[in-house]
Amino acid sequence: MGGKQKSGQTQANRTKGNVKPSSSSRAAEQLTTPGGATGFVGFGALSGDLGYVPTAQGSDEADSNVDADFRMVLRKLAKKDATTKLKALQEFSTLCKEKETDIVLGALPFWPRLYNKMALDNDRKVREATQLAFEQLVLRVRRNLAPHLKSLMGCWLLSQCDSHPPAASAATAAFLAALPVAKQADAILFCKTEVMNYLQDNLIQQTIETLSDARLYSKDEMESKYYKVISSTLLAWKLFISTVPDVQQQSLHDKYSAILNEGKFWKYGKHKSSMIRSSFYSVISTLCLCVPDLCQQYADKICPLVLYNLDEPDPLICPTLWEAVLVVVTKIPDCWTKINPNKGMVPKLFVLFKQGGSGNAVSVFPNILPFLSKLPDDVIGTDRGERFYNQFFSNMIIGLKQDKVQVSPSETAAILNAYMECQRYLITQNIDDDVVWRNLFADHVLPLLKQSFTEDSPCLSNSPLYSLLVDMMAYFTMKAKTHEKKSDYFQQVINCIWSDLNMICLNMVDVENKTPSHVNRTLGRLAEFLKCFSIVSKEPKSNKKVLFIDTPDSKSRPPVAIPQKDDKHEKQLQSSNKSEAEKIKSAIWTDNKRLQVLVSKTCQISYQRARADPSIHHLKLISTIISTYPNVKTIQGMIENEEQAASDSDVSANVVFQNVFHKELLPWVLELEEATKHKELELVVAIISAVYQQVDPSVKVEILQNMCQHIASPLVLHTMLRPIVSQSNPKEVNVWLKGPTLGERLTLLTQQLCRESLEGDGADLKGDRDPENCWKLLSLGLSTDEHFEPLIDQKYVDQILAEIMKALPSGDRSENYQPVQVNRCVSFVCDIAHNFFSNVKGCLMMASTEDLLLSLFKISLQDIPKLTGDTYKKVNHTWCEGVSSLVRQKGGFIHEEGFFYKATQELRHQLSSYCTKFNRVTSLSKVGLQLVEMFLSNLPHTAGEDDLDLADPSIQPLLELLTIPMSHGHNSQWKIIPLINSDLTLTFGAEDKIDQSDAYVNSYITPCISTIAFTSTILVERITKPRQQHSDNDLMIEALLDLSYGVSLCNAMLGDKKQQLNDTELSQVCLFMENNLIKILDNSDHTVCSTLIDGLLKRSLTNGNLWSVALGLVLGHLNKDGGASIDIVAKLGGLDRFSTLDDACLHTIESTLSHIKLYQQLQMVDFMVAKVISCPPENITNIDGALGPLSVITKVCGYLETVSEDTNINPEALVGVLNEILVWRDRLEQLFLFHRSPTDVAWPVMQFNLQLMRYLEMMLTKLTDKLTETHWDFIMCSMVAWIQSAHEGLSDKPSELASSVFSVASFSFLSKVSESMDRVTDNPTANLPANLVMEWNEFFSQGAYSVLLPLFVELIGTSDSSIQTSLVIKSLGEAISFCPVDHIKNHQLPAKLIATQEDGLPHDVQTLLNHLCPLLVTRQYAVQLTAYKLLLRFMPVLATYNTTTESEEDKETRPLPSALMQILDTTSHAMQVILQGVKVGDCLQIDPHIEEYNYAIGYHLVWKLLLAFFKGATAENRAQYANALRDNGSVSRLLSNLFCIMPDDPSRTCQFSQVKGSSPMTVLSPKGKMASQNMFGTSAILDIKAPCLHEDLEHLSCSVYYDALQDLPVMARHWWSGLDKSTAALVDRYTADHVSPLLCSAEIQAVRNEETKLENLSIRARPTAREVIATYEKEELTIELVIALPRNHPLSTITVTSEKKHGVAMTQWRNWMLQLTKFLAHQNGSIIDGLSLWKRNVDKRFEGVEDCMICFAVIHMTTCQLPKLQCKTCKKKFHSACLYKWFNTSNNSTCPLCRNLF
Repeated sequence: MGGKQKSGQTQANRTKGNVKPSSSSRAAEQLTTPGGATGFVGFGALSGDLGYVPTAQGSDEADSNVDADFRMVLRKLAKKDATTKLKALQEFSTLCKEKETDIVLGALPFWPRLYNKMALDNDRKVREATQLAFEQLVLRVRRNLAPHLKSLMGCWLLSQCDSHPPAASAATAAFLAALPVAKQADAILFCKTEVMNYLQDNLIQQTIETLSDARLYSKDEMESKYYKVISSTLLAWKLFISTVPDVQQQSLHDKYSAILNEGKFWKYGKHKSSMIRSSFYSVISTLCLCVPDLCQQYADKICPLVLYNLDEPDPLICPTLWEAVLVVVTKIPDCWTKINPNKGMVPKLFVLFKQGGSGNAVSVFPNILPFLSKLPDDVIGTDRGERFYNQFFSNMIIGLKQDKVQVSPSETAAILNAYMECQRYLITQNIDDDVVWRNLFADHVLPLLKQSFTEDSPCLSNSPLYSLLVDMMAYFTMKAKTHEKKSDYFQQVINCIWSDLNMICLNMVDVENKTPSHVNRTLGRLAEFLKCFSIVSKEPKSNKKVLFIDTPDSKSRPPVAIPQKDDKHEKQLQSSNKSEAEKIKSAIWTDNKRLQVLVSKTCQISYQRARADPSIHHLKLISTIISTYPNVKTIQGMIENEEQAASDSDVSANVVFQNVFHKELLPWVLELEEATKHKELELVVAIISAVYQQVDPSVKVEILQNMCQHIASPLVLHTMLRPIVSQSNPKEVNVWLKGPTLGERLTLLTQQLCRESLEGDGADLKGDRDPENCWKLLSLGLSTDEHFEPLIDQKYVDQILAEIMKALPSGDRSENYQPVQVNRCVSFVCDIAHNFFSNVKGCLMMASTEDLLLSLFKISLQDIPKLTGDTYKKVNHTWCEGVSSLVRQKGGFIHEEGFFYKATQELRHQLSSYCTKFNRVTSLSKVGLQLVEMFLSNLPHTAGEDDLDLADPSIQPLLELLTIPMSHGHNSQWKIIPLINSDLTLTFGAEDKIDQSDAYVNSYITPCISTIAFTSTILVERITKPRQQHSDNDLMIEALLDLSYGVSLCNAMLGDKKQQLNDTELSQVCLFMENNLIKILDNSDHTVCSTLIDGLLKRSLTNGNLWSVALGLVLGHLNKDGGASIDIVAKLGGLDRFSTLDDACLHTIESTLSHIKLYQQLQMVDFMVAKVISCPPENITNIDGALGPLSVITKVCGYLETVSEDTNINPEALVGVLNEILVWRDRLEQLFLFHRSPTDVAWPVMQFNLQLMRYLEMMLTKLTDKLTETHWDFIMCSMVAWIQSAHEGLSDKPSELASSVFSVASFSFLSKVSESMDRVTDNPTANLPANLVMEWNEFFSQGAYSVLLPLFVELIGTSDSSIQTSLVIKSLGEAISFCPVDHIKNHQLPAKLIATQEDGLPHDVQTLLNHLCPLLVTRQYAVQLTAYKLLLRFMPVLATYNTTTESEEDKETRPLPSALMQILDTTSHAMQVILQGVKVGDCLQIDPHIEEYNYAIGYHLVWKLLLAFFKGATAENRAQYANALRDNGSVSRLLSNLFCIMPDDPSRTCQFSQVKGSSPMTVLSPKGKMASQNMFGTSAILDIKAPCLHEDLEHLSCSVYYDALQDLPVMARHWWSGLDKSTAALVDRYTADHVSPLLCSAEIQAVRNEETKLENLSIRARPTAREVIATYEKEELTIELVIALPRNHPLSTITVTSEKKHGVAMTQWRNWMLQLTKFLAHQNGSIIDGLSLWKRNVDKRFEGVEDCMICFAVIHMTTCQLPKLQCKTCKKKFHSACLYKWFNTSNNSTCPLCRNLF
C-alpha cells in the first residue's frame, strides 16, 4: 500500500505510533491540486484503463455535479473485490431511489463505463446486481438516458442473453423500463453501428487473454468468462437480428458480412464449449429466417455445419441444432447440393435413431416428420423407398429398445409419436401404391403391435402406442368418407387394417400352452387396446410452434414445418387440429360394425374359455369389454354364435338380458360361490352390474330380488349394491330397497356377525363371509340415497343398531376378545356410525341412534388396553360427528334422559373412580373439551363462528355438569415440606398420619387432584377466549379456589423433589394445573381476581394450612413484575384483625406478609415485639404467646435488606427480644431443647426451638454488630447443644419426623453461624468480642463439626430415600461445607484403605479421600456438591503432602492422587458414552434428572478438584503433574468434552429464581431476576439446597474450561493445535469471543495487584494493549521486555519483544529473550510465574551458575531444576531432563559437548 516511491523524493521511515496507512484517497487529493493534471483518478489509469471516478475536489464543473454519496459509491464500484462491488451496487440502487433526479443525473455520465465492465464480471451476483441497479437508474433518468444509449446498447443486449437467468431477466426488465416494446426496434437501429462493432469486436477480436486480467484471475476463470461472453454475444446478435424490421435487414448486410467473412466465426460451430455451439446454431437459424438471401451466399459453410451434425448427443445443443436443420432445409433450396446426404447425413441420422436420440428424444423426434417431408428423392431411392424406409423404421425400433429409453416414458412416447406420424404420413403419401403402404403397415406397425401384447417388458403397453394406432385408424376412416379423389384408396387401407387386427386379436385370445402369467399379461394388454377405441383422442396433438406452409418446390410434397415467431399461426393451427380431432372421433363410430364384430368375437372366445376351464384372465377380459361396450350385441355375441344372434335380432333388449342373467350369469355365480372362487365371483358380479344398468326398472327389481334370495355371500351383495346406492334409482328399485327382503337379510347378518365374529374365534367366517365384508355390507345398508334418506326402512335400522351396541366392547367385556377383534369391531362400527350420523337426516331423533352415540362416547372415556391409538382417534371423530348432528337436529336442550346428561355423568364417574394417572387426566380433559366445542359450534346462533364464546348462556348448563366440586380426601403428607422448610408454623398431632415413603408421591393421583385438573381445563377454555365477557359467577370462582388449593397441595407434597420427580404422575399433573392457573389469572379481569382473593382470604382465616399457601400463591402471581398490588390489610379491616393469633390467622400472615405494604409490616413488627416481651411464661409455646410473634418478626426482618433505624425498625427492640429469650433460658430451661432428643419433647416445645433458631439466624445476618459477648456465648452454646441434640435424634430415631425437622433447622443454624464467623474473620470489627474468633476455632467449631462429618457419611449410606431424609442430607451438607480445614484433616471417619493405592499419603488423609471421592458420582446432587466442597477446601493441604524428594526430582511425571484419578477414569468412560456421536461445538443438554447428569456433574467436579490441586502444588511438582496428564491424554478429552456441553452463547440472559432452592410453593411461574452475564465471568452457582438444572452443568463446564485455560495453558494450546481446521476455527472464535478477554484481564489485574516488587524486577501493565512491561535492572544492566497477549490467549503463543536494553551483549540478550518466550510458552502458569522463573534463571547466571549446554538455560523450563549431572571429561553440567531427552533422540549415551561416553 502507499504506491510506488516517486522519483526525486525520499521516503521517510514509518515511525512507531504512525498507524495511519497510505491511502488512494489522499493520493487523489494531491492530484486534484491546482497543478494536477486531471479531475479523474484510478490506478487503472496507469495501466491503460482510463479513470472514470470523479475526485472529491475536482475543479472541473462536471465534477461538481456529482453528489458526494454518489462519488463514494462510484469509487467503490471501481474496486476489484466482488463483495465490495455488491454492497456498492446496493447502495447505488438505494441512492437512485432516494436522491433527487438532478443529483442522479449528475452521476449518469460515469455509469456507462462502469456498466460495460461490471456486466461482464466473473461473479454472477455482481452481474445480476448491476442490472438491478441499472433498472433503478433508468426509472429515474428516463429520457435523459438517450445521449448515453450508444455506449450502452451493445453490452445491454448481451446482458439480456446472460447465461445466469436472473441477470438476464433483470437486464430485460431494465430494457423494458427504458424502452417500450414499440420503440425498441427504432432504438436498436439508432445504435446499430455501435452494436455491430461491439459484437464484432467480441466475436472476432477478443481472446481469452484480452477479456480478463491474468494477474487477477486463474486460467479456468478466464476461460469460463470468455465462453460466457462469446455465447452471450452470439445470442445478442440473434436478438438484434430478430428485433430489426425486415425492411431494414438489407442495409445491415455489410455489417453481417463483416462477421460472416471471418473464419473465426465459423469455428464456433465446432467449438468445444456446448454453450457456444448452441448459441451458434441459434444465430444460424435466425439468419436463415430473416436474411435468407444473405445466407444463400454462405450456404457452402452453413449446410455442412448443420446437416453433418445430426447425431449431436449434447442436450444443450440438440434443440437449437434441429431448429437450424429445419430452417436450412426450408430456406436454402439447394442445401442438398452442398452436401453428400447419403454419406454424410443419412448415416448420422440412423445412428441417432439407433441410440434413441442419445437421451434427447423429447427434443429431437418431434422434428423427424418435418425433416422427412423435405428429403429429396435421391435420398429416398428409386425402389419406392423400400430400402430407405426399412432402415428408417428399423433403426427407430432399435432405439426404442434401448434401456435408457425404456425407463423413460417421455422418451418412449416421443419416439412412438414420431414413428406413427411418419407411418401415417408415408401411407397417406403412397395411398395409391398398395405395395408401399401394405409393406409399411405389415412390416413395421403390426409386428410392433404383436410385440406390445407378448413381450415381458411393459414399455410398449404402457406407452401411447395403442391410442396412436387407434387415432391413425380413425384418421383413415375419416379420410375414406371425406376425401374427394382418394376415398376408395383410404377405404382399402382401413379394410386391410381391420382384417389384420381381427386376426391378431383373436389369436391373442385363443392362446394355448402358455403360462398363466403370459396369458394374464397378453389378455390384459389386449383389453387395454380394445378400450382405446372408446376413448379416441379428445385433444389435438401438441405442436411445438411449427406452421405448415407451401414452398415453391413442394408440388409433390406435403407442407413442411418451420419455426414461427408469431403466435397467431399457432392459434389457427390449434383450432384446425381441434376440429380435425372431433371429426376423427366421430368417424370411427359412424362405421363401428367391424369394431363390434371384433369385440363380440373376443367376448365369445373368452366366455367359452372361462366356462370350459375357469380362467380368471379371460374373465377379466370379458368384464373389461362388457364394461366398456355395454350393449345388447356385445352381451348376445358373448353367448351366441352369429347365426343365433341373427335369428334373435328382433328380440327386445330386456328379454335378451333376462335370458342371459337367468340362463348363464346367475347359475355361473352360484357355481363360483359354491366353489369359493372369490376373485372370479367379483368379476361375474361386475358383468351382472353392467347388464343391470341396461334393463328396465322392473327387470332391475327382478335381478336384485334373485340376487338377494339366492346369493349368500355378503361380498357379492355388497359388490352388486354399491354402484346402485351411488346413483339415481327408479321408484321401483327404491321400494325394493326399503322392503323386507334386504332389511331382514341385513338384520340377520348383523346378528350372525356379532355372535360369530366377537363371541367366537372367527374360524367360521372365511372368504366372502369374513367380518370385514359383512361390515362393509352393513355400512352400505345404513347409508342414504340421493335424497339423504335411509336406504332401508327405519325399523330395520333400529334392529341393526341394537345388535351393534351389544357387540361393542367395554372396559370389562373387552378382556374376552382378542386385540385384533376388538379394534376391528370398533373400527367398523365407527365407519357405519359416522356414515349414518353424517348422511341420514333425522337419524339422531331415534332413541337407538342416541344410545349408539353414548356407547361410542363411553369407549372414548375408558382406558381399554387392547384398543390402539388410531382406533381411539376414529372413535372420537365418530362421536364428535354424532354430537354435531344431535345438536343440529335437537338443539342444545339438556335433560336427564338425554345424551349430554348421561355423557357428563359418565365423565365424572371416570374421574372419581379410574383416573389415577396423568395421561388419563389429559385424555379425559380433551374429551370434555371436545364435547363442549361440538355442542357450542353447532348451535344455530354460533354455527360457522371460529371464536366460540363459552360465556354463552346456552352452554352454561353443560359447563355446570362438567365443573366438579373438589373433595378434600388427602392425608397430612403435604405437611412435611412446609414443616422442614419453615414455610408455615404448623401444629402436628397424633391425628396427622403421614406416609414416610415416596410411594404416595410417585404411584398415583388422588381423585381430589384429578377432578381439579379436569375442571381447570374447562376454566382455561372459558377464561382465555379473547372476546368473551368474563363474569365472576359462583361456579367459576369456586372452581378457581379449588384449582389454587390443588396446585398448593401438589407443590407441598413434592417439595424440593419437584424437578427430580418430573416424570411422576403427581409432578406432571402439578405442572399441568400450574400452567392452567397462570393462564386463567393472566386472562382474568380485576373483578374476578378480587373475588378470588376474597374467597381465599375467607378460607385462609377459617382453615389456614393449605388455603393460606394458596392465598400466597395467587397473590405472588398477581403482584409479580410490579403489578397492581392488592391491599390485604384493608380487605381484613386493619391490623387489629391480628391482635389475637390462632393457627389460621398466623398462617395467613406468614403467607401474605411479603405482599403487605412496608409501613404495615413495620407496624406489625412493633406490635409483635410487644407481645413477645410481655408474654407470660406459661404462654411462651402458644401461637398467641411468643411462638407466633417470633415467626412474624423473623419473616418481616428477613424480607428487609438491612435492619436499622433507617428502615424504621428499632434494632434495640429486636435486641430486647433476644435479652428476653436469655431470661427465659435462665428461668425456663426445660423449654430449650439442649442435649435432649427432639423426639422426647412435645410439639409446641419443638416449634418454640425451631422459631428460636430462625430468630437467631436473622440476628446473625442483620444485626451482627449489635450482639454483645453474652449474646455470642448464648448463640454459640445453643448451637453446639442443638447440634448434639440433632445428632442424638438422628442416631436414635432417624425416620421420625421430629428428628428430621429439628435436624434441618439445627444444621441450617450452624451454616449461618459458620458463614457469619467467616465474614467476621475476614472483616473484623471493633464491636466483636475479643476472643470470639479464637473460641470459635478452638472450641465451638470443634464441638459442632466433630460429629457431623461421620454423621454425613452414615446418612448417605442408608437406603432411606424419603423426602425428609433428603432434606436432612441437604441441610447437613450445606453445614459441613463450611467445615474448617483443620477439622477436615482431623476427621473421625472410620478407616478405609485400599491395598492397591500407593500414593504414600498418611492413613487419615487416604481415608478421607476414599470416603469422599466416591461421593462425587453418587445419584444425589446435594451429596456430590457437599463432597466437592469438602475436598476443595482440602486440596491445598493435600498438595503439600506430595513434596518432591531428591530421588523423584529426575522423574518426568508424578502421579496424581489415585482416589481422584479413579473417579476421573470412571466419569471419563461415562462421558465417552454420553457424548457418543456429539461433535465438538454441539451443545448437548442433559436432563438433570437422569443418571447421566450425575456422571457429568461428577466429571466436572473432579476436574475442578484436580485443577485446584494442580494450582496448589509447587512449580516443580506442577511440571510433573502436567506431564502425567499429558501422557494419559485426559486434558485433551476434557477440552473436547467441554465443547460438547458448553452453551453456544455463554453470555445469554439466564433466569435465576429469587432464592434458588426456595420452596416450590412460592414459584408459580418461571419468574426471578434476569441477569445478563457471561458464564465464564462468574463462578458456577453450586448451591447444595437448590434443585439441579441443565444450566448448572453448562455453567460448570464454562468454569472448568476457564480454569483449564488459566492453569494448563500449554496443554490447551497443544490440544488446539492438533484439531482439524474447521474445529480449530470454531474453538478459536469461541475462546477469543468469550474467554480470552477475561483471562487477559485477570492476568493484567494480577500484575497490577502485585504489591511486592521482585528484587531487580519491576512489572507494570498496559490493559488496553494487553501488554505487560517487565524491567530487569542490575548494576549497569537494564532490560525492558514487552509481553503481548494474543487475542485468543492462551491458544496462541505469547510474544515477547524488547524495547530497550543497556549493558548486555546482543547474543546474551537474544538468549534471554528466547528463554522468556520458552518459559511463557511451555510453563503451565501465569505471566508472573513465568517472569519469576526467568528472573531466577538470570540471577543464577549472574551468580556464576553455568547454563545447561543442551537447553542453554540455568533453570529448566518445566522441571525448574539446576544443571546437576556433570560430564567427567569436559566437566560441563546438564539438566537431567535435557540429558535424558538427548540420549533418547540421539540413540547414544555420549556427552553432547565432548562426545565422550557419559
